[in-house]
Amino acid sequence: MVGAVPAAYVRHTRDAIVGATPVGEPFRHLVIENFLHPDLYRALDALDLGDRLPARHATRPTHSSETLRFAIRVHPSVDWSTFAGTPLPALWATLTNAHVQNALIKAFAAEIVKRHGRQQLRVSHAFEIIEDRSGYALPPHTDTYHKLVTALIYLPEPGADEGLGTSIYTLADEARLPDRYSDNTRFDRSLFSIARTIPYRPNTALIFAPGRNTFHGVEPVDAGISRRLIQFQINRIMVDEPVEPAAS
Repeated sequence: MVGAVPAAYVRHTRDAIVGATPVGEPFRHLVIENFLHPDLYRALDALDLGDRLPARHATRPTHSSETLRFAIRVHPSVDWSTFAGTPLPALWATLTNAHVQNALIKAFAAEIVKRHGRQQLRVSHAFEIIEDRSGYALPPHTDTYHKLVTALIYLPEPGADEGLGTSIYTLADEARLPDRYSDNTRFDRSLFSIARTIPYRPNTALIFAPGRNTFHGVEPVDAGISRRLIQFQINRIMVDEPVEPAAS
């Protein structure tokens, strides 16, 4: 069981979301500095998981570089005793709090309705503590259909290159996309131009509602370097994930 979380943690993150100004291009997203309460962020930044980070392969790996991502996944049925004495239960309680969830869904209500309709959606949550090691790269993709909101929260080491942040892309030649493609397809990098790389700064979050044009990825991580982050998701509970037609 996850215990009570300080109310200040929830207020801080909820207020950060509510007060953020959306960026509209190339797709609507938020970039929020000081996203987590400073006390919670400091505890996470000091967390040393060491060899507890297993290799986390992509669901449909098409690039060997994706095998260089290592992560621990945290979800509702996890054995919380595994994380006793760490800040991960407090992080879970903060991000899944109803006030934070409602703020995130409200911030992207139009995008969620456009993709999923106006019906009442059942949701679940998950997050991963991630370390991308030398050679890791993630080609442009849009995220799976069941993700309603994705939040990427950076945990850089002191002096880390700000260019290690997630990149968001514009499509250079839409005609070269296939007529239909499977959800979460990794696309050839040559089809895209970088619109923006979100600076890899402490406690900075990139947040968006995945859709047909939310192309994002990670440029290759140089030798001797790693990037750390938290990936939090609000997911739609569903039986099947459909194959959608390409955007026209």
